[in-house]
Amino acid sequence: MYASKQDMMTRFGEREMIQLTDRAVPPTGEIDDAVLALALADAGALIDSYVSRRYDLPLATTPVVVRGLCMTIARYTLHRGRHPEEVRKDYEDALDYLKQVSTGVAVLDVGGSEPKSAPAQVVVDSAGRTFSRKKRWF
Repeated sequence: MYASKQDMMTRFGEREMIQLTDRAVPPTGEIDDAVLALALADAGALIDSYVSRRYDLPLATTPVVVRGLCMTIARYTLHRGRHPEEVRKDYEDALDYLKQVSTGVAVLDVGGSEPKSAPAQVVVDSAGRTFSRKKRWF
């Protein structure tokens, strides 16, 4: 995981983490570690799906920006369909940044390892169409 329970509490506060993770009936008033760990793992998997296009996984070190992205995505996931505007906007910004990482526009500081080169593109060059409605074979 790229972020921890303590990271989430530091960034968003213990109260918010309790509100987002305590799904017991009746509520326990405590952070549900399993719910939080699942959200962080899901966020990490989403990050890996973008980052793996440019970097070998697992990353040698966790860049600060990746930790922040993980927390933002996990917070969005924990809101379960009730996304306040700020949370939704932060999530969309995180995805935009990850797209930039996957295309090489943004670069992560992962402890000196170089990003993978961009995948080769296939280019097809031809003389044009042999047959068309205007150009018939008979």
